Amino acid sequence: MPHFKINKLLANKIVEAVHEVCNCQINFIDQRGTIIASTDASRLNEFHEAGFDAIKQEIPIMVESDAQYVGAKKGVNYPIFMNDHPIAVIGITGEPEDVRKFGFLATKISEIFIREQQMNKREESAKQRMNYFIRSYIYNDLDNIEYLERLLHEFDICKEDQLAVMIVKLNTRYNLQNIAMMEKKIHHLFEELNIVHFTYIYPNEFVGFMKEQNPQQRKVLQNFCENIPQVLSIGIGSVEPLQHIRISYERGKLALKSSRIHETGYQYYDDLTIERILGRLKGMEKRDFLKRVLGNLDDADKEILRYYFEQNLSLKETASHFYIHINTLQYKLDRIARLTSINPRVFSEASVLYMALLLESI
Repeated sequence: MPHFKINKLLANKIVEAVHEVCNCQINFIDQRGTIIASTDASRLNEFHEAGFDAIKQEIPIMVESDAQYVGAKKGVNYPIFMNDHPIAVIGITGEPEDVRKFGFLATKISEIFIREQQMNKREESAKQRMNYFIRSYIYNDLDNIEYLERLLHEFDICKEDQLAVMIVKLNTRYNLQNIAMMEKKIHHLFEELNIVHFTYIYPNEFVGFMKEQNPQQRKVLQNFCENIPQVLSIGIGSVEPLQHIRISYERGKLALKSSRIHETGYQYYDDLTIERILGRLKGMEKRDFLKRVLGNLDDADKEILRYYFEQNLSLKETASHFYIHINTLQYKLDRIARLTSINPRVFSEASVLYMALLLESI
């Protein structure tokens, strides 16, 4: 007899469902003959000899009197089968002739619940394999190559496939308690984009492998982002062969940051210009450049500069936004020029400040 473990939570659900149908006392008995769920709490964990016999003999066992079997009362005990093997017993307490009519229904209810649990487990297991597969490639952790080869076959992916990584990241201010609702919307988005290989990375990131890119995708992404503004950002990396998909992931993260900076909702790496150059500055070079250009400015100074650049160096629009007089804004810009030795009102010098602010964000 194969070992098949049914937990107490599932057993209780089955007992409740069967009780709703027949309004009798119900026991759920495991392969060892132990009552693991019952409408009579006093009988929990007791040995049920009739139930144990039903498992061994693979047939229903009727109990004509309370003294006939150890731990059993009058009623009928039906084995529950999975793949032609008995895995548990559902017991119905009462006059055997009265309750036997519920036997077929009780076993079918039990089998439905158990199959549903198994289906959920298989689905969850498939999700776990997909999660492992995607993580292994985007993090370049390819040590278990034999297992990954099997997953390639299972997920119908070839090493030669050209793929782009798509990252969907929820805003950190989004209420993660509502993630189930947002997850459905994101799954629907992936379906529209024909993305079948994707996973969720805790706490707020969805990563998928995109097999093809076309103009229609941009319309889908635009409509999606317009319907949920400021809730999430989307970045799409460059198209790469599977063995170099890590590169696409890193570039997808850069596109993701750009979409958040410019509040576009989504961004393709291939559409980036100056960000692609700045994204190569890392470590000490990045820190030194930012310290040299922005080191003497506070957050208020940077906020003014960002909006000033967004308005194409318009003094009027910037002053209006901050509710200050143009002369006051000019004073603030002069102060920034003194602190940085870079004049934000001269285009060639302003571009240095703009790049520094952009680099700080990515």
